[in-house]
Amino acid sequence: MFKKRLFNYLIFICLMGYKFFLLGILCVLFVGELVDFSYGQYNKEFYDVVVIGAGISGLSAAESLRQMGLDVVVLEARDRVGGRLWTDNSTGTPLDLGASWIHGVKYSPIYELTKRHDIETIPTLDYSHKEALIYYDSSGNPLSDADEKALDNMYEDFLRFAYEKYEYHSDHPLKEKLFDQYVEYPKNSEKSIQYLLDTYIQLNDLGHLEDEFRHLTNLHFEHEWPAPINNTSARHHNTYLGFAGHEVIFPGGYDQITDKLAEQLDIRLNHIVYSVDYSSKNPDSLVFTTANSVSSGEVIFKSRYVISTLPLGVMKDSVQKDNVSNYGDFQSSPILDTDVGKVTFIPSLPNEKIKSIEKMGMGVMNKVYLEFEKPFWPDEQWLSFLHEGDNIGKWAIFLNVHKVLKDSGNENAPAILMAFNSAQYGKEIEKKSHEEIKQEAIKVLNQAYGTESNPILVSHLISDPLITKWGSDPFSRGSYSYPSIHSSPADYEQLAKKVDGKLFFAGEATTPSFMGVVDGAFLSGVRSAEEVYFEYQWDTKHVKIFYVLLGITSVFVVAWIAFLKYRQHRQIALDLLNRSKEVAWKTSILVVFSMIFVTVVYLWADTQVGIIPDIFDYATVLEDDCIILSELLKVLPYLDLSPQDEEVYYNQFNRCLYQ
Repeated sequence: MFKKRLFNYLIFICLMGYKFFLLGILCVLFVGELVDFSYGQYNKEFYDVVVIGAGISGLSAAESLRQMGLDVVVLEARDRVGGRLWTDNSTGTPLDLGASWIHGVKYSPIYELTKRHDIETIPTLDYSHKEALIYYDSSGNPLSDADEKALDNMYEDFLRFAYEKYEYHSDHPLKEKLFDQYVEYPKNSEKSIQYLLDTYIQLNDLGHLEDEFRHLTNLHFEHEWPAPINNTSARHHNTYLGFAGHEVIFPGGYDQITDKLAEQLDIRLNHIVYSVDYSSKNPDSLVFTTANSVSSGEVIFKSRYVISTLPLGVMKDSVQKDNVSNYGDFQSSPILDTDVGKVTFIPSLPNEKIKSIEKMGMGVMNKVYLEFEKPFWPDEQWLSFLHEGDNIGKWAIFLNVHKVLKDSGNENAPAILMAFNSAQYGKEIEKKSHEEIKQEAIKVLNQAYGTESNPILVSHLISDPLITKWGSDPFSRGSYSYPSIHSSPADYEQLAKKVDGKLFFAGEATTPSFMGVVDGAFLSGVRSAEEVYFEYQWDTKHVKIFYVLLGITSVFVVAWIAFLKYRQHRQIALDLLNRSKEVAWKTSILVVFSMIFVTVVYLWADTQVGIIPDIFDYATVLEDDCIILSELLKVLPYLDLSPQDEEVYYNQFNRCLYQ
């Protein structure tokens, strides 16, 4: 009896002591919120966060952190903000040399910014809309309606063939995670779009339209993912979710978005970062970012954290030795041979991250803007020239900028065409002179619109063409990422992972669901900002103490409940234990073998017959629109929308959850 009473007294003393200990910790936390004990707050050379790059991801990260109350500086190598968003106004018409479109306005954060800041946009149709596109054969003659319809039907059938046999099935995530990852993927790894195309053509008689079909397939894939189709993954090219709704462009230029985001930020232009030292030997575990300033020479920025928004092309050349990649000819033949723009990380990045960077693909897509005295081409929005043999992919598609601007209400729209050159020829064109590029463009247009008596001449151009060379830009080293045959979505996720709680990453190549698009870059910037803010709270606002305290409390409570239950229900527990021994061992064996049988039947049905059991339809995630809406909800606090607009989106997401 005495021992029992003594034990109860000890429990009482422990509980009371823990209560006062908890009260003391809460007081420390409260005072810590009032007084910031963080180091370096009065040092002008110290920042909470250094953001490398003033592209859309860097600007969204910096603006989000600014709204969170952190001290942020953005270092930009160029003499402008925007990165691969670049609007040229030299002709009097704003022309986007980098990204041009919002690819789907539904739940797009960029489109929300246009509404918030009253930025004008113009709806357009992509070249999958038959009414917006005209095809020309290699002789410059329009395809007949019958051939054009046959080509479109072939392409739709090819997409069905690709989806059924090889693509990542985002609508069956459980199947993908549990079976395809270990059964189908190893069997079909490193299969390319070219492999799919050759296989499809072998299985189908395409007749006289085989060359045209090869061109059409090449056009669609190489102008979505700017790499040769023999380098583009058949399995993962379709992991991009895509935004619903119509596409829009900016008659006043995409830089209106970046200018708005940059208004309240501390941005240092002409600061070329070449070293990021995040080693633990640094004083107070700071990160030292070293840059060459055009006006000040070498400058060192001290910060707690660094967000790198370096494009994948820069990352690849920064981590690869001697500019050599082991992953494909397209990636292993760099256009640029200079160390300018490369960044050295001290210590080196983790091997897993370096391997992912090397496997991922950085594509090249270049634009050529041609302005004439007056339009001599038809009124379709897209003009596609089907070439044969080695010319497939060269000068394959033109955007009728004149029509787009005229349809928006501009009666005096200039006569401008914009040509895309992508993938291998996108790289080759960067080695050509302006004069050679002009002559090639005029030659293609002459095939369809020129005559012997009235040819189209270079002299008909009223201004020098605007020509981009993104692969030769030392601060981008390519246009945007693409799903290479060597990579998977896991590599994009690996690139996005933080290092040592001090080095963070953002950019379109860090988000597999939205790779290659401006919205993806924006979302990644907000995501990295929130990761930094959590680390900041952990390091400086006593969040660490809170979590340790929460853990101790949880263990104490669980142990106390278990102790009480043990004392009160000891006999019940013993009874249950004895009953459990009565379970027949045959039942256990039956359950195990049943699970094995179901698994084997499933694998056979899926791999041999191609049947996907309906059971997996009940284990899918939300619809794509709802997933995209959930991403928009994450960034709503940083878009400065009205409470009414925010409530609309929250209500829509509730309907997604309960529909």
